Amino acid sequence: MPVGFEPALRKAATAHVRKEAAAAGGGFDLVVVDLANLASVPACAEELLKKGDSFDVIIANTGVMVTPLSHTLVNLTRSGLEAHG
Repeated sequence: MPVGFEPALRKAATAHVRKEAAAAGGGFDLVVVDLANLASVPACAEELLKKGDSFDVIIANTGVMVTPLSHTLVNLTRSGLEAHG
């Protein structure tokens, strides 16, 4: 289920995992970093530092779409990176 950057969809998509983690005495926080906007990287680091908790696992999930050159429209992200779509 693609959820994009919509907070409510992200929360719903992770509800079952959050419930299982809590039942096992654990938990997790979902922190989003928009790699198409490199300014979000230090913002994410700042958010993690503000929480003051240690963390054991980072799941870095991003998508890459490779299309034939004849079908590629090149756009630039806010950070000047190529985005195809």
